[in-house]
Amino acid sequence: MNVSFLLPIWGHAGPFATAYLDITRSTEEGVRLTELTWRGMRDSLADQGARVETLEAMAGAVTAGLDGGVPLGAQTQVIVAAAGEVLYDDRVSARPPTGRVSWGGLPDLFPLIALQPPRVPHIVALVDRAGADLAVYGPTQVETDEVTGRRYPITRAAAGGWSQRRYQQRAENLWAANAHLIAEHMDRLAQQHRTRLIVLAGDGRAKAALLDALPGASRDQVVEVRGGRDPSVDDDTLRDSTQRLVADEATTQEQAVMDRFVEERGHDGRAVEGLADTTSALRQGRVDHLLIAADGIENPIPIGPDPLDLATAPEVLEQVGVVATVRADAALVRAAAGNSADVHAVDQAGGLEGKATGQAQDGVGALLRF
Repeated sequence: MNVSFLLPIWGHAGPFATAYLDITRSTEEGVRLTELTWRGMRDSLADQGARVETLEAMAGAVTAGLDGGVPLGAQTQVIVAAAGEVLYDDRVSARPPTGRVSWGGLPDLFPLIALQPPRVPHIVALVDRAGADLAVYGPTQVETDEVTGRRYPITRAAAGGWSQRRYQQRAENLWAANAHLIAEHMDRLAQQHRTRLIVLAGDGRAKAALLDALPGASRDQVVEVRGGRDPSVDDDTLRDSTQRLVADEATTQEQAVMDRFVEERGHDGRAVEGLADTTSALRQGRVDHLLIAADGIENPIPIGPDPLDLATAPEVLEQVGVVATVRADAALVRAAAGNSADVHAVDQAGGLEGKATGQAQDGVGALLRF
């Protein structure tokens, strides 16, 4: 997951309170249990030194979450607050680490990455010969857009008549022009959001023309599925197909990162492992993919004021000054955001444990930018 979207949180002055509240419930009794759980978490934060105004702000977020209806399936509410203000409040479809709360110099955000499935920036495009409806799924939000081409003459002329060939040619030229218009817009969105998948549905001729018009990099991302722009078309098939494709792409990409790490470790300038070498690479802004064992890294390390100010020894930060000592995984995530790097929470069997899969020293490693 690219964590750059979290940078605004670290722009605030700490200390920060972080809570992972289990809001899974199927009955009204579940509301009571959630309230009791939050009460215990609030007491724990107060014991750690969290200020009353910050706890009150978090309590407001909890209350608003409980008023939002019964969630489907396992749900965790993740809340980060500081100086009486809620800085982050969102839900994750997973159960949280038991009783996970913290009060410290950085928000405790690594569990957020570990809980969430990998995010795959992608576009869902519904096209016909007149235009396209586009939905762009970025790291944190969904943007919708519509591309409208020229509409007359949008269909071929009926057979017969002296003008048939002229109108038919004009219609085909218009389809091609509209396809190029959609392709230019879609390619621009793909580059802007660094997408990795384009799900394409709609009219067969329009899809074919669009594929011909798309530049190679975007065309290689396209997977065609059933569906279309017509409001009468059932969306369930399109939604299910998209979810499956996104999940498959996420799995493929995560495995590709693991494989690259195993292959590149030991090659100077391509990958590093261990806390000391990884923090050094992060300070230099050289990290492309940061790999952290899914259980996290509790070791306390010093940090400075900037996201890239982190080290395993305070003397390394002598010029900028040490502002706090925090959990290593919290500092690593902040530095990854400063590197615009992707963070991967790696399961013990997935690449950071065991000689055969590329055991990484200290449970952390990174693939570097060339």
